Amino acid sequence: MSNILSKISHKKITDKYKHFVKNISSRLNKNEKTIIKGTGVGFFLIFLTNISSFIILFMKTKLMTASDVGLFVLAKSIVVTMFMFTNGFYNSIFRYNTVFLGEGSNEKIKGVISVTYKYIIPFLIGTALISILSAPYVAVNIFHNTRLAGFVQIIVISALFSCISDINSGILRSKLLPQYTYLFKVLEQFLIIPFVFILYKMGMKNFLLMFSLSFVFSSFLVFIYSLIRVRKEFSFIFDSSLKSIEHPKKIFAYSFFSQITGLMLKFRTQVNVFLMGFFLSTKDIALYNVAFQLGMATTILMDGLNTIFPTVSGVLYGQNKIDEIKRLHRKTAKILVIISIFIFLGFIVAGKFVLGIFGDVYKSAYIPLLIIAFSFVLEANTGSAGRIIDMMGKPQYNSFNNLVALILTVGFCYLCIPRFGIIGSAVAFSLSNIVKRYLMLWQLLFLFNSDKKNRSKQKMSFDNDMVVP
Repeated sequence: MSNILSKISHKKITDKYKHFVKNISSRLNKNEKTIIKGTGVGFFLIFLTNISSFIILFMKTKLMTASDVGLFVLAKSIVVTMFMFTNGFYNSIFRYNTVFLGEGSNEKIKGVISVTYKYIIPFLIGTALISILSAPYVAVNIFHNTRLAGFVQIIVISALFSCISDINSGILRSKLLPQYTYLFKVLEQFLIIPFVFILYKMGMKNFLLMFSLSFVFSSFLVFIYSLIRVRKEFSFIFDSSLKSIEHPKKIFAYSFFSQITGLMLKFRTQVNVFLMGFFLSTKDIALYNVAFQLGMATTILMDGLNTIFPTVSGVLYGQNKIDEIKRLHRKTAKILVIISIFIFLGFIVAGKFVLGIFGDVYKSAYIPLLIIAFSFVLEANTGSAGRIIDMMGKPQYNSFNNLVALILTVGFCYLCIPRFGIIGSAVAFSLSNIVKRYLMLWQLLFLFNSDKKNRSKQKMSFDNDMVVP
């Protein structure tokens, strides 16, 4: 009898759950369902990315001294800066591919991918060669660290493969396949682990060198995999009967502003590390890096949203559905704020414990962790504003925003780091980031209102044309 009642009760609960899901689903339009699905996939992959990053970070903090961890972070920051001229290509390719997909033009899509491999990849290779040759000068004459040069040169090779994989992920992402953006990053992180183990078994004892070489091996394998995925998902571009409509001037013109934006954005995120390298020790860099990486967990849902929202907004923009973009942006921003607040509260309660996992020395980064995490809570209120501005074809706005943020970051860092150490670095980054994000939000609202007025004028003009005298 009890089994029968249990089955009946279970059936009622199941039926109610199905009815609830069906009711919620019926209230969502196609774009909302796409965003929820894409955000879910993106969130899962970003979660895996963060887990893999924390595993690698944990391994480094346990196997290396804090000074060596800081040296590795500084070397990566230098390499990121060397490659900061390449960021605009990803945004340009992603933007045009997305818009052309909305138009349904395979010829233009083939043209975008053709431009990518004819012009952009050779540019990346040239950047890598220049970076390798200039590494000794940068390490010795700027940072006065002879050990730094060799590690910079090794990481440059891995950065080349990673950049090409990123561009391929942008091509795939435009086809509503955002999962590859983070899948490639997850694979890059996880593949480091077996390579470190193999090198250790081969007798290598320098863990700093082991992690650097493993990064090269893992990024190379992901690079090969990214080429295979592009070949499969865009197989039609290999059809010789399909004409290629290339717009290299448009792509490079758009890339120029994105390039400036990327240059300033990357330099702004690295300037803290550079100035800490001047005023503080590599140990302090390691402490700040752990706090920053943990603080970034506050943005995990926003990062998940940004894997799909730019694609959806790009398609909607191609269809001239600005009101729908505005509604979706407002709705998603509210959710982001709520989730971010809960994560921040978690850091207040358990932040020291989490930092202690990496070693007792890292507990001193508790205050910087809270400062950085709180800034990301405020950032959540702006949603995907910057990505939408890009998809509306206004990358120059983001260039200006990042210029403002860069100037503020350099100024705040110069004033705060010598006096307050890593706490000053956290304050400098957070203040400049908040100013940039809310400037970005104001610009997006301005673009929305401008578009509404323009469409109203176009409608009035159309109505006047229809009047028969």
